Amino acid sequence: MSTESARITAAVVAGVGTVGYYATPDLLRSRRARGWAKAACVLVVTAAGVPEAYRGWRATRDAAAGAPGAGSDAGSPSGGTVPDGADAPRGALSEAWRSVPPGWRAALTGGALAGAATSVALTVGIERALFRRGEARRASGVRLPHTRTGVALGVLAAALALYPDPVDGSR
Repeated sequence: MSTESARITAAVVAGVGTVGYYATPDLLRSRRARGWAKAACVLVVTAAGVPEAYRGWRATRDAAAGAPGAGSDAGSPSGGTVPDGADAPRGALSEAWRSVPPGWRAALTGGALAGAATSVALTVGIERALFRRGEARRASGVRLPHTRTGVALGVLAAALALYPDPVDGSR
């Protein structure tokens, strides 16, 4: 599968999976069944995005290896490249991290964990608000209120999946 077709496939699956994720309250009344259906949607969308994410990771890694001074080994018999399976030299980021005092490392790590916890809390809050809004719309007589929200978010998910990466110089 070409890179472009993999990217389009991931975008379509992201859009359809997002619609399915948010439409579950319209289709399934059981809370347990909705949980399993949503987990399945997340699994499918994640699996579809893995090849594209791996391609982006490889492109970033290859670009860093081609940078001046990155991956060079003067004594290497392969002409300055690290052979497959060998340990790559430590990058500039790990060197910078080691130069940070331990107290600052702890503070930065704590800040990152606090940011992750805040992100999870916001996500849960937004999900609950969307569900409550859909239920209020259902109570007022709107047909498929959760699906309508899902379609809007699915279009957004597909559009974001198609947005070109900064690594892609050709697009």
